[in-house]
Amino acid sequence: MAGHSHTRHLFLHSLAVLSGFALLGWVVWHVGLTDMLHYFQQIGWWAPLLLVPSLAIALCDAKGWSCALPEAIHLPHIQLWRWSLARLAGEAINNLTPTGNIGGEPVKVYMLRAHGLTTDAGLASVVVAKTALTVSQVVFVLIGIPFFLYRLGWIEQGWWIFVPLIALAYGFVILLIRWQRRGLMGMAVRALSRFLPQWQRLTHWEERAQRIDAYLLSVYAGNSRRFVTSTVYH
Repeated sequence: MAGHSHTRHLFLHSLAVLSGFALLGWVVWHVGLTDMLHYFQQIGWWAPLLLVPSLAIALCDAKGWSCALPEAIHLPHIQLWRWSLARLAGEAINNLTPTGNIGGEPVKVYMLRAHGLTTDAGLASVVVAKTALTVSQVVFVLIGIPFFLYRLGWIEQGWWIFVPLIALAYGFVILLIRWQRRGLMGMAVRALSRFLPQWQRLTHWEERAQRIDAYLLSVYAGNSRRFVTSTVYH
């Protein structure tokens, strides 16, 4: 049985790798190999440096995700590159499939289960990391607005716009966290059970949702240092 499972895993892994190379080949063919080689020749030996910003972003986002774990979870050390690869795999699913930017989130957790990350704690960490990413984007936009107004020459006339913007951003963040502290996952499963009352599997899902909500509450109700650290990395 173990040999059959290993063979099946190897087959699926090989199929995924071949599919990835096939997709990459299609993209190269669609863009045009001649055009790509022309641009690489123009850039010269500096071409590998084009990957540095994306690599830095990927590592920071992965570190932000690892900081989003509930404090009660004690994992064996997982290298940062594993966090990064798992996150990139999930984001690839999000970008390539019409799943509303959430289809790849379980994939991230699944790829780290073999390294000790449980499903419930992993899903909770994904929710916290997504929230931290959203908060970081809000802060990033608020920081950028003064430069935008200065660029347009409106900084003296438009400074007052910061007050409602900051209030709106603060209210949005507080509301987002409050929903999660009140049991967002449990509410979602209960709402689904109203539409599908005969689906027995929802009972199991509700138990899991309660455990995820408990992890979320432990992150937000306890020491907020982890959430702030995750936001800073993002």
